[in-house]
Amino acid sequence: MRMKKSVLVLIILIALFSFLGVKLYRGVFSEEALKQKSIDEEYVKVKELIAETNRLNARQRKILNSEGIHSSYANLDVRKKQAIIKIDMLLSYLEEKYSKNFTYVGYSDSGFGTLTAYATDDAKKRSITASLDWDSEENNYNYDDTYYMEVIASDEYSKIIYNRLKELSPDARFFVDVKVNNIYDESEISIANCSADINIVMENIFSSQNETKEFLNEFCDWLISEAGNHGNYVFFMTLDSEEIDNANYYNYIDSYYRKDLYAYSVKCELDENGNKRFWEEENGH
Repeated sequence: MRMKKSVLVLIILIALFSFLGVKLYRGVFSEEALKQKSIDEEYVKVKELIAETNRLNARQRKILNSEGIHSSYANLDVRKKQAIIKIDMLLSYLEEKYSKNFTYVGYSDSGFGTLTAYATDDAKKRSITASLDWDSEENNYNYDDTYYMEVIASDEYSKIIYNRLKELSPDARFFVDVKVNNIYDESEISIANCSADINIVMENIFSSQNETKEFLNEFCDWLISEAGNHGNYVFFMTLDSEEIDNANYYNYIDSYYRKDLYAYSVKCELDENGNKRFWEEENGH
């Protein structure tokens, strides 16, 4: 009797695993089929775009020239035709959405196409991306970009940080640069709604590394009190008075600003539980 029960259980288990295996296989197959369907549909769209284009506009010619390509549109291969058409589509999308000009930096044909560019009026020339995705229901492209997060939100967040530092140290000279990495609620840019890399360059007003760390600790406590525990990273450095005049956005980070010029520097990482992890750099004085 026990043997019969064991055999029965074994049969049931085999049947169950077979059923689940078939469902998993069908799921994977369906996903692959949908992906291939999108690729095939988009290929038809690309052929239409190539056929509709007779000549390059001035911007397209300039971009190709910058890449060392001096051929006419008719002499470009299909891949290059597709790329230059999509580049122009993505630049036009950005300019229409944000009402400003953008400058081409690069392009990748991974996925359905990704453009790297920067807003022409951005003094920092921060690179952003704009990408295409295929919508089978609409039989057309969807557009997406990172300009809002990497420029607009980052600038708004910088103002919040700047104002807090002014409260903590009204007389010190400093500048702030912020790169927002995630926005949790785009209806409002605040400490509670974003995670960011925060870089602070301040005129040295401290007498020791420990005093510098205490200042940063107070600043990080404020971030946490504002619900800023989304994985923020803070890089705080101080420069002597004669060096702060030469400090700017382009040379403040490790790879651009000589470490031997730091008076003091401390880094802090805040995790999602509000824990702080500090590490210090050896200063050059």
